[in-house]
Amino acid sequence: MPTGTIATSPKFQFLDSNGNPLAGGTLTTYLAGTTTPETTWQDQALTVTNTNPITLDSRGECVLWLDSAKEYKFILENAVGVSQWTQDDVSGAQSVAGLTGIFTKFTDLAASSGSSLVGYLPEGVGAVATTLQSKIRESVSVLDFGADLTGAEDSGPAFRAAVASITPAGGSVYIPAGTYKVQGAIGDASNTAVFVPSYVRLIGASQGGTKVVPGANNVVCFRFIGLNGGLENLQIDNPGTVFSNVSGIRLAPIDETQLITRSDVEFNVVTNVSIRRLQEGLVLKCGPTVAGADSYCYYNTFTNIDIRNTTIGVWLKVPNSTLGSGCNRNRFISVRVGETGCNTGLQIDAGDTCQFIACSFEGIQAGTSPNTVPTAVKIAYNTLSYGCVRNQFFGLVIEGCTRDVDNDNDLTEFYGWFGTGTYYSPSSRPLAVNFTASKQEALALVATNELSRGRTATQVVDLALTANGQTILMEDGGEFANQSFILRLSKGGGASGIIELKYGSGVLLGWGGVASSYAGGASLINPSDGVLSLGQNQVARAAIDTSGNFYPAVDNAYSCGKSGNRWSAVWAVNGTIQTSDERQKNNIKPSDLGLDFINALNPVSYRWNIGQNVVTVTETGDDADGLAPKSVIITPREGVRTHYGLLAQQVKMVLGAKDFAGFVHDKETDEMGLRYDQFISPLIRAVQELSMRVAALEAKLP
Repeated sequence: MPTGTIATSPKFQFLDSNGNPLAGGTLTTYLAGTTTPETTWQDQALTVTNTNPITLDSRGECVLWLDSAKEYKFILENAVGVSQWTQDDVSGAQSVAGLTGIFTKFTDLAASSGSSLVGYLPEGVGAVATTLQSKIRESVSVLDFGADLTGAEDSGPAFRAAVASITPAGGSVYIPAGTYKVQGAIGDASNTAVFVPSYVRLIGASQGGTKVVPGANNVVCFRFIGLNGGLENLQIDNPGTVFSNVSGIRLAPIDETQLITRSDVEFNVVTNVSIRRLQEGLVLKCGPTVAGADSYCYYNTFTNIDIRNTTIGVWLKVPNSTLGSGCNRNRFISVRVGETGCNTGLQIDAGDTCQFIACSFEGIQAGTSPNTVPTAVKIAYNTLSYGCVRNQFFGLVIEGCTRDVDNDNDLTEFYGWFGTGTYYSPSSRPLAVNFTASKQEALALVATNELSRGRTATQVVDLALTANGQTILMEDGGEFANQSFILRLSKGGGASGIIELKYGSGVLLGWGGVASSYAGGASLINPSDGVLSLGQNQVARAAIDTSGNFYPAVDNAYSCGKSGNRWSAVWAVNGTIQTSDERQKNNIKPSDLGLDFINALNPVSYRWNIGQNVVTVTETGDDADGLAPKSVIITPREGVRTHYGLLAQQVKMVLGAKDFAGFVHDKETDEMGLRYDQFISPLIRAVQELSMRVAALEAKLP
């Protein structure tokens, strides 16, 4: 249906200030901003020119066509040449053809490629201009590829297309809040809904906001197949347990049965993910060894993972070939598995040197598969190349589980764990490290009937340290006559509750009540009263109490500094307090040093030859232990400030043979000094003598 357009005026009419037609008036036209006359026309084709100025007819009208490529200045005058107004920067209306071009551009903007026509300039100095399309394409969303956030339709194709759009370069795929049903592609034997290849991260809105649910049985929701991928901030759930044998996250080859192609699944990160009501929560399985080259499922990290109501939470599975590598050196931090329906929290069938930090397993009590006895942590034993050795647990919490630990590997290490169930070892294998041995004993460790490495609760436990391949501290229940450095921990017995670091037979560092005496060295002792003492040979020399007071361990026994080892300055809010209790003094007599003594002294000003020694420490190279020895350089600096005082030698000369504690002579160094506080009494005596003289003189005045 045709559309109409509003008509423009065929003639322009000009009026005077009273609104009357400006008959006989003139319109003069110039180029905008100048006094250069510019032509106007009487026709659209710009073939018939107007006069310049244009004389208006009796109705104050004229025909006026402008060049659309130019701007004009208009000056309107009446018939006698009086200016009515001036208007600059006047342009003509757009032609129909021009308007058609504008409308065409609006249509282009509305097209799917319209964002490529809109510019974008980031804020900031040095920002580079681009298009809105390029800016938006810096991030990818599954909604860009048709994902259904209501969960009604299969969003698997949209997820896979979004990932493919940034492969192989990599990047992030955003999964907005919503529920997404996923299932594997038709013909995909792995039945994987979403593959996570190298350098691709899938990021949800939050654990509660973005939910991924299976759309069929036997689905693997996410499968990592490369390096440096990521998955974060979402929930994988199987509401009502509608579908069976669903796996949440797998780090494994696409074809887990083949033996001809090796795979590397490494350095991936899964964080802030919750898993609900699945058969398997998190599965790691290494690929095959091919022509002597191992596959790898190494160095992956899992943090803040919450797995509930899932048959097996975390499973490090045996590879499909008997040779090769396990799932090694992976890190699990703050992983929690438990609640109704859980049979196994963690099972390690192939994996060594993995670390489990602050992981919790709670309420695992259901079913008989994969373990007949529901178990929180199960560690297998095997002699194959992939092994299950040196897996480490730090701060492990197990509560309300049928069996806490099923460990069949004597190289498993526990560094602190809390459990309310039992420890079980089918082959009576002790833990390599168990820093909670007393807890194990309380849980009836009947497999070995002993604590870590056969220690009882009252035996000394010594640890081993090595440097450059040579043992300097070894595990042994007795003393180490042939070792230099010894760390001794005791929890009872002959030496009650102590920690000692010894060098030979001398104690370098000690804590607690010590029953034995030390042959040499220094000890730092922290007894039950909380006082921190520094001493030698079991003799405390100085101490710091719980109020922060620093003081000598024995009253009136030690000096602060000595001749040749002086402090450069002492900073204090108040001066020193010197004991002056009469009860602690004897042979008390009036001062025999007074005015004569003071008058004989020679006060001087001076500067120190050495105002301060500057200490510089430098490294001189590497020693046999790999530690750089230090070279200490002491550089004397001449004194620059002027001091006022006395000279010890001159004071000695004045005193003669008289004993005066204000004068000090260290005969070992021949260094002399003065105790200036000792001069206060002679000064007081001198003032008193002067006062008496003044009083006597005043008495003689008339």
